[in-house]
Amino acid sequence: MAKERILRRYTGYFRGWCQAFGEHDSQVDEHSDVSWLVTHDQVGLILSEPLRRAAYRELLAHQEAVRLVIGEGFVQAGSLRYEAVSPIEHKGVQALRALLARESQLHLYLTYHFVYPRGTRIVTFSRHSPLALLYKPIEPLIVELI
Repeated sequence: MAKERILRRYTGYFRGWCQAFGEHDSQVDEHSDVSWLVTHDQVGLILSEPLRRAAYRELLAHQEAVRLVIGEGFVQAGSLRYEAVSPIEHKGVQALRALLARESQLHLYLTYHFVYPRGTRIVTFSRHSPLALLYKPIEPLIVELI
């Protein structure tokens, strides 16, 4: 049975400004388009350039509410579908599903981390809202866990 959640989405007041992701475990597969950053309270995704452009277009470029579908081994936003292939990718999708299955309020915004190359942005799903000084809310994201 599918479960639906509403995530609050945020965009930066100023282009390129964002808060730090924080301490995390990295799960990286050199052959994957996604690197997973996992903590108890948040999951971050560092996306390859082509996947990043497509994901930003589907998740952050719309003013209206957006729907994200997460299954056992895939994530789909609009026309973009990401299939988990490697064990690391499956572990990342499962960490995201576990975070989204919790009852607490969830938020989506971009962050950075100093250990990754300059300009790297992390798509962050978090139990904590971002700094109000840096981010403004936009229409929510509807997440469907199937």
